[in-house]
Amino acid sequence: ESAAGRVEDARRVLSSRKEECTSAREEVTLQTGAASISEASPEALHDARQRFQAATTELEYAKATKSVFANFTKKIKEDNRCPCCARAFADVAEREKTAADLDRNLRSLPAKVMEREKL
Repeated sequence: ESAAGRVEDARRVLSSRKEECTSAREEVTLQTGAASISEASPEALHDARQRFQAATTELEYAKATKSVFANFTKKIKEDNRCPCCARAFADVAEREKTAADLDRNLRSLPAKVMEREKL
């Protein structure tokens, strides 16, 4: 699978998480049977707020991770240096291994986000 495909997979997962975050209010209304958020019980609002905050945190984490891994992979391919410490890679094999490790982390991002959704 190409890096572009992995980024697209991550983008789909992030989009899904964003939709979950934006629907927290509607969920409270549906779960409580309240006509509006203002009529929901304090417990239901607290629970929804916690779920919303957790989903928002996970979404931001996923976005930041995706951005860091994608930028690091790009920088490694453009320059023969580590994007963290600016150390030159010993050879092409080391550079390619580092890029592959970052790609693997980027590929695992959607799975990690899905795993965190279950918590």
